[in-house]
Amino acid sequence: MKKNFIKTFALSILTIGFFFGAIAQCPDDNTQYGESVAPANVGELVVLSTCTYGGEYRLVTNLQAGAVYSFETCGDTDFDTQITLRDNTTGEVVGYNDDYCGLQSLASCTSNGNSVKVLIDKYNCSDQSSCMTLSATLVSEPDVDPCNEVVLLNCGDPDSFSVTGSGAWDGLGGPWGTPGAEAVFEFTAPSTGTYTVEVTNDDYYVDLYFQESSCGSTGWTYIDDIYTSAVHSFDLTSGITYYFLLDDENTTTSSGTIVINPPLYDDGYGCSGDCIAQNIDWAGDQDSDGFIGVDASTGLVYINVESFPNLGEATVTINGTSYPMDYADWGSNAHWYYAITPTTSETYNWTVDVTNLCATSQSVSGAFSTDCEGTVDGSATEGCT
Repeated sequence: MKKNFIKTFALSILTIGFFFGAIAQCPDDNTQYGESVAPANVGELVVLSTCTYGGEYRLVTNLQAGAVYSFETCGDTDFDTQITLRDNTTGEVVGYNDDYCGLQSLASCTSNGNSVKVLIDKYNCSDQSSCMTLSATLVSEPDVDPCNEVVLLNCGDPDSFSVTGSGAWDGLGGPWGTPGAEAVFEFTAPSTGTYTVEVTNDDYYVDLYFQESSCGSTGWTYIDDIYTSAVHSFDLTSGITYYFLLDDENTTTSSGTIVINPPLYDDGYGCSGDCIAQNIDWAGDQDSDGFIGVDASTGLVYINVESFPNLGEATVTINGTSYPMDYADWGSNAHWYYAITPTTSETYNWTVDVTNLCATSQSVSGAFSTDCEGTVDGSATEGCT
């Protein structure tokens, strides 16, 4: 007898459970009344309709995938409501509520980006000739995973970043907190060597982190906090993918650039190992006043050469010894000069080489002599001691 009672009681509870499960949503048989755009500001209660009858639904569009929304009739009293939320694309129930706030309802869902039908019914899933105010709230925005928004970097090509607001990660291992937003960059090394990463930043500090092969919320190595600019070297292996993270130390906007330059970039070589430095196209005497000038007040002799374009560096070799030349900006041309204190009865053979890293260079050569009085290209042979 006791066993039969327990079995009967259990079956009754199970039956009740099935009954409540069956009415825990209303069928998709309501008539559309209007359309609204989903709320855009977190926490703001937005009225979608001031009069939605039992047996109608409101179509809500422009929902953010991953965001949480709530829909409610709280505060109105016309009838005992039920709210059923259905995916407008699939028809599946994504939310339901009855009697959240007294006899009124508030149903929530996490959006997949599809539009939602908000069904309003009178309890129990019936029509009603009076209407209710229907409101909605953006409860929370989607969690942002910076690894889902990775920017691919190409060797030698600068890319920009702009981060603002709160970020997903903080406390990644550096000495400073990074509550601000993140920017993640991915780079696959085309060859093995030492690459340089250059970062510019225009507002307060962003922290640079680095890791190999994978992107996630852990595993980052702190490199630097960058206020305006920084350059760091990394030994990278051909074919391996690396990730560089910029994480803001505050929530105000920070913008800047990042570029990864190849090995030997400072010597003028590009990502394919070819020379990308600009050639020196010409070197000579721009104003046709000769390569040699004498300062009468000091007795110094100047070797002068101009070159185009206005870049690079110049070296003068005099009688087998080389010296760096001084530079002056002559607009589109560069002016190079070097001063010597001449000795008497000497011949000076000189060559000026204008170079720009690995690019094509230009050379100019000449000679001058001093006589026994020290006059450049003079002819004095008597009266000298």
